[in-house]
Amino acid sequence: MEFLTAEWAAALDDAASSLTAPADKDQTLQYHVGTFEYYVSFSGGRVRFVVGHATDPTVSFRSDRATAAAIAQGRLSAISAFMDGRLELGHDSAALASLHATLAALGDITAAVRERTRFTDA
Repeated sequence: MEFLTAEWAAALDDAASSLTAPADKDQTLQYHVGTFEYYVSFSGGRVRFVVGHATDPTVSFRSDRATAAAIAQGRLSAISAFMDGRLELGHDSAALASLHATLAALGDITAAVRERTRFTDA
């Protein structure tokens, strides 16, 4: 499957079905990568990957395709991309701290999907 497509997001969503999110607080992470947008929803104890624009994201990320691909492939950390000005954060970035354990588990999910993903033009 191709990186940053509906098929890719559906594969991530399927893989994330085994995760649980904090049930006490709903949060949404919005990603803007060039013209492709998707979000990760942590709601009702579930984690979902959805193509499109979230109504009221908790945190937003913006990068170009090459940066997003490097992060997705594990060649660049999100922190390094942020420090280099290649990844912009918006909204309530402090909210990320409450999702630390879930975000760590997402790393395992994305790694599994990465093995089946084609990264072209990145």
